[in-house]
Amino acid sequence: MRNCILLLIVLLIFGLLGFGAWQSRSLDAAPIQQSGTLVAPAPQATGDTEAEVIADLSRENGELRYSKDIAEIRADVLAEQSIWYEILTAILMGGFGLIITVAVVFFGLKFGGAALAEARATIAEAKADLEVERFKVTELLHDAETAVNRIKNHETRAAEAAELMEGAFADEPPQDEEKRRGLREIAKDALEHSRIERTMDDYRALVTVASMDKDWEAMERRASAMIYLFEDDDDETLAWAMFAKGYAISQQGRVLEAISAYDEFILRFEGGDTPALQEQVAMALVNKGINLDEINRHDDAIAAYARVIERFGDSDLPDLQDKVARAMVNLGYQYGRQKKYKEELSAYEEAASFLEDVQNPETIDLLNFNLACSHARFGRVEKSIKFLKQWRASIGELDCVKIATDEYFDKIRDRPTFRKFLEDNGCDPDAEPDDNPDPEPAAGPDSD
Repeated sequence: MRNCILLLIVLLIFGLLGFGAWQSRSLDAAPIQQSGTLVAPAPQATGDTEAEVIADLSRENGELRYSKDIAEIRADVLAEQSIWYEILTAILMGGFGLIITVAVVFFGLKFGGAALAEARATIAEAKADLEVERFKVTELLHDAETAVNRIKNHETRAAEAAELMEGAFADEPPQDEEKRRGLREIAKDALEHSRIERTMDDYRALVTVASMDKDWEAMERRASAMIYLFEDDDDETLAWAMFAKGYAISQQGRVLEAISAYDEFILRFEGGDTPALQEQVAMALVNKGINLDEINRHDDAIAAYARVIERFGDSDLPDLQDKVARAMVNLGYQYGRQKKYKEELSAYEEAASFLEDVQNPETIDLLNFNLACSHARFGRVEKSIKFLKQWRASIGELDCVKIATDEYFDKIRDRPTFRKFLEDNGCDPDAEPDDNPDPEPAAGPDSD
């Protein structure tokens, strides 16, 4: 259709051009002479007679009249042709305008409808895209709200974990049952999240609960994950995780690995000046000494305990005083292993001076029992019974098996006062009274 209209327009243009060329040729074919007033030429000064002149004039006038008539006829023809040309031109131009108008209307309707349909489709597509974007925005808002709630929950759990774990370490989980239940709730909630979504405090709770349950493999695994995920965090967080890993390895009996882990920890954090770091370094040295004792490296163990006393002995922080007291107790035990009994008792008594302002049940229980053993070694029944009573008050009842199997009590085991004490506590019903409960020890290597 479009090609037909274009062809018709071209034909009209060429028709107009052809008609114009034909008209030009018609005008050019007729002889043209100058029109105007017929004026007789002036007589020339010749020798012609007057009659001849008149005859010539008459002839010329006749020719002029003929030319005039021809010019008038030609003018009429031209006028008529001009009118028809104008009429034809007007018809052609009107037809051409009509064709253009029809074409414009046709294409306007055709392509206008297509454009309208296309516009409608575009609008529909835009609406669909808008719905998609609105849905995405809604999802983003929901995700943002979820993230905010998660952050708030993390902050709440972090605050709860910090409160529940105050003063506790991986090897010293809280003893308060309410705190232990709280940590279990936090750990349970943490296990419902992926590893990457767990916070540092989630992992602290998970590690501590594993320590409470004595699940050393889980404790090592979780501490390792904590080290990996929070390696770039603050030193106290990383130190806590590294210490927990070393302790878990030690509890699995991998003594050499534990010593290596503690050495790495001490090398990295011994220069720390915050109380938390200093406390963990002191405890790492104590635990390292215990592991060294397990493989009979007693001198190295003594060196580890002495390092704690030298490094932190002047501290007035209660938690560090507790670690120093532990080092002194363990140092005394090492002296006893080497049969240096005076040095052993001296170490225990010095430890007791550190524990006057420190209320750590585990350290106090260990010190009371070791003091009872050391005094028994020197034959001091009353002093031994005194510390056994303090030990009993702390743990609830005497551990009869432990007393019966510890060779330190052999020197007073048959003494009537000691036997009576054991009988009163359900350990030896055959005890007899002791008339001399605390005689002076015999001279020799065990004397004061």
